Amino acid sequence: MMLRQRIHKGVSQEGYVLLESLVSLSLITVVLVVTLPLTVNLVHKLERQRIDVEMHRAVYDQSKFWSANEKNATETRSYYTQLSVSNTSKGIVAEGEDNQTIQLQIKSVYWFP
Repeated sequence: MMLRQRIHKGVSQEGYVLLESLVSLSLITVVLVVTLPLTVNLVHKLERQRIDVEMHRAVYDQSKFWSANEKNATETRSYYTQLSVSNTSKGIVAEGEDNQTIQLQIKSVYWFP
């Protein structure tokens, strides 16, 4: 009689462990299904903002040496993207790899003596 109780106790415990494993696996799957798209979206958004900051930095660097009479262009390769920054008669234009453009229009300049 005692042997039969041990056998039943072992079998029911093994079934419980299997059921517990399946429930925990399904919970982990649900959490991943919910959080993975959010994480991918967040990483894409951060990359986009990083490129925007690089473009604005390049425009700022070019604005230090801007002159209405000079037209020149520089190619800048940063860690994230390749930028083309050029002077025009009215300001500065920065173009990124994926047709993103930032234009800085300069309306007046006061040169310090």
